[in-house]
Amino acid sequence: MAFHHIPVLLNEVLEALNPQPGETYADGTLGGGGHSGEILKRMGETGTLYGIDRDEAAIAAATERLKSYPGFHAVHGNFHDVKELLPGVRLNGGLLDLGVSSFQLDTPDRGFSYHEDAPLDMRMDTTQGMTAAEYVNTVSERDFCQALRDYGDEKWAARIAQMLMEKRAQKPLKTTADLVAVVDAAIPKAVRRKWSTTNWPPWKRP
Repeated sequence: MAFHHIPVLLNEVLEALNPQPGETYADGTLGGGGHSGEILKRMGETGTLYGIDRDEAAIAAATERLKSYPGFHAVHGNFHDVKELLPGVRLNGGLLDLGVSSFQLDTPDRGFSYHEDAPLDMRMDTTQGMTAAEYVNTVSERDFCQALRDYGDEKWAARIAQMLMEKRAQKPLKTTADLVAVVDAAIPKAVRRKWSTTNWPPWKRP
């Protein structure tokens, strides 16, 4: 699947940054290079832009897309570490387009979406860190419950965490379908009947 990026609020971004020839910018969430390409167009061959992304697929796609601009430099890393990634670089401005990209959601083997049964990965940077499968198969019941409450405001957090322990004791969770099965088993049937109008899980939609 090609890494395609439609820039969000492009005109507003360009108006706010107002990039000029000879200036230096950083795109901290490079993605497919949609924003970066438009910024580079306005700076011409004398401008410099550093595109930072944790996703190597994004780095490869943007590098190919923007190869005609001599001032473009792709950087593999987290924008949080920009000082370490760009030591001594003085920027005229920067951009962060935060969120998960549609490419990541639509690529089954990345494991971000439940629309298809796929390996549980969910890493932005596939070169480091534990996969979602490794996490759900090793996390404690208490910590998993707390994570669901803190980051998902999940009403059924305790029940889901308990069911996770029961299911993984039978066999390790490896796919998105395995994780959905945990949620299905944890949620009361009356609640799931209300979900039937949305065809849960998503990949069973006609």
